[in-house]
Amino acid sequence: MNAGLWQDGATVLSGAVDAARDKSRISPMVYYYLAHFAGRLGQPRRASEYYRLAASMPPDYVFPFEHEAIQVLWQAMRANPSDARAPYYLGNLLFDWQPEEAVKLWESSASLDAGFPIVHRNLAVAYSHRDEEGALKKAVASLERAVSLPNKYPMHFFELDQLYEAAGTAPEKRLAVLEKNHNIILGRDDALSRAISLKVNLGKYDEAIELLKGREFNTWEGGARFNTHGDWTDAHLLRGHQRLAAKRHREALADYQAALQFPENLRAERREGSGRQPEVAYWIGAAHEALGDAEKARQSWQASTSAELARARGGGDVLSERGVQLYYQALSLRRLGRNEKVEAILKELVAAGDEAARQESSGLDFFSAFGERQSRRARVAMAHYIAGLGYLGLNEKEKAKQEMTRALEISPDHLGAKSALAGLGN
Repeated sequence: MNAGLWQDGATVLSGAVDAARDKSRISPMVYYYLAHFAGRLGQPRRASEYYRLAASMPPDYVFPFEHEAIQVLWQAMRANPSDARAPYYLGNLLFDWQPEEAVKLWESSASLDAGFPIVHRNLAVAYSHRDEEGALKKAVASLERAVSLPNKYPMHFFELDQLYEAAGTAPEKRLAVLEKNHNIILGRDDALSRAISLKVNLGKYDEAIELLKGREFNTWEGGARFNTHGDWTDAHLLRGHQRLAAKRHREALADYQAALQFPENLRAERREGSGRQPEVAYWIGAAHEALGDAEKARQSWQASTSAELARARGGGDVLSERGVQLYYQALSLRRLGRNEKVEAILKELVAAGDEAARQESSGLDFFSAFGERQSRRARVAMAHYIAGLGYLGLNEKEKAKQEMTRALEISPDHLGAKSALAGLGN
């Protein structure tokens, strides 16, 4: 092409078409180049047929990246203005370095073929990265359009639920969408994991545990896109709380003991002395106490207090899972009668949460330096939750309710705040 050897290029690509076993799944870029070459060779009828074939080929896994493809696809759009695929492919090529132009191309593609789900998904991604009022709402609407179409993709449900979470959508609505499309989301671990997390959030612990047991979850290079071991722990802890409240103490103990005993299919490593051991050990102690075994209860609370906690990056150290575990260590210290550190820990949680809330109200981003990959909504909700735990430990129940309620107003899926409010009688 760059040398102007149009016939040679056409011969090579025609050979690729002839050699293809499945003529219905040839890369559309082959036909776009063939059409371009035919046009250069003065063969308009042949070019028109190639453009027709290019537009009819499946779009899956088509991500042109060569600079030369820009000219080819622009020419395709001029030659066949009704082709919805050429602007889609060109948008894929341009998005990383000309995102606004890519959005215009994708919007053109969507206007030409409103039933093309992938372009609606791409527009949702683009809108979600815009820092402007209404961008998240537009992103949600685009992905809702994508998943409403007959040709459904499990990844789109995963991404839609991420947007729902960022927008503060009610967990009930989110789970209903995923349950309605259960057979689709089974196609991806990350999509299924969103449904599992929401089942835990809405009290469907048995269903969540069965789904966690019944699948080999695969880890992702560079970090997981889901937290199945966290879901496993939450489901067992919360089911244990139900059983403890119902005086089914042995069943509660079994759940608490299972909370960090991850099955092999979850691919989750259990490391003593880290993660959520202080919380789990505290509740194991509570179950032993309910069963009348004071010595085992004491041993569990001792294990809770002696667990080392990994420090979070940045200055918001306690405004994280570490803060939750510090709270349970404080409760365990109190159970052991070692009260000298308890009040200081709880007041630290209150102070950290209150400081974050003050900065939020003043318009400052308390979290900007921490590099966390959570939404701002989730981080602010966590700050209120941590403050609420501090107040709860200090027996200031009204203030605890206020903080937990605020956390849920900001992030309706905040499992910790929801559980705490249930324990407070709300």
